[in-house]
Amino acid sequence: ERALAEEQVIRESLPAEKRGQHTPETQSKVDDIVEPRLKSLEARLRDEQVPALMAAQERSITYLEAMQSALVMLALDPKSFELSIRAVVPLPAK
Repeated sequence: ERALAEEQVIRESLPAEKRGQHTPETQSKVDDIVEPRLKSLEARLRDEQVPALMAAQERSITYLEAMQSALVMLALDPKSFELSIRAVVPLPAK
């Protein structure tokens, strides 16, 4: 993302310059413009994705807490394997 943001800033602000071919002073100016953009993008992505990930984790924890017991069987053969998972989960009372 940083490379794309730098390219955009250079195109908009410094059309005569090319990426990687400018002075440290110019790079500093580009960095000062790019950093806030990247931070706002990161914050926006965090605000969009973290709640959904947290909800998924909470659902998984709830399901695991509801289980009374679980059995995992793994059978290994030279050319294949078989995985079987069984769980005892109480059904809600009606």
